[in-house]
Amino acid sequence: GGLEGAALGKVKALLQHVKGRTKDSVYFLEPVDPVALGIPQYFEVIREPMDLGTVERKLLGGEYATAHDFASDVRLIFANSVAFNSVDQTMPVYVSTVRLSDFFEKKWSDLEQWLRNREAAQPAQGAEKGGGKQARERGGKSAGKQAGGW
Repeated sequence: GGLEGAALGKVKALLQHVKGRTKDSVYFLEPVDPVALGIPQYFEVIREPMDLGTVERKLLGGEYATAHDFASDVRLIFANSVAFNSVDQTMPVYVSTVRLSDFFEKKWSDLEQWLRNREAAQPAQGAEKGGGKQARERGGKSAGKQAGGW
């Protein structure tokens, strides 16, 4: 199964918040069309295209196993945009990329904290790995970004 219940609801809400920033999200709602945009080299630079519409389709289709998988795809959108558009950092699409990415990361940080608190409230889940009490202690204000697969 994929994301379910409250976690799925929180991720859906986050996606709607990001999409709702229409001044910035307009560039990322649909897949890039290199022909229509006159950028035939797009797929030479960007090997793994991603957009918010595809993220939403995958989310609603149950294709994300975890919230972190969702976040990886959203970050891929911004990484692709930076990679392709960084030649001119004054371009509206580049400025919107930075702004929307910052907005996403702030909202993601709140969601990630909620997920950690939720996991800490289910001690049976990581107790064997020593994750129970330690995970709860790490969940305080001093907890930074966790290194690892996300």
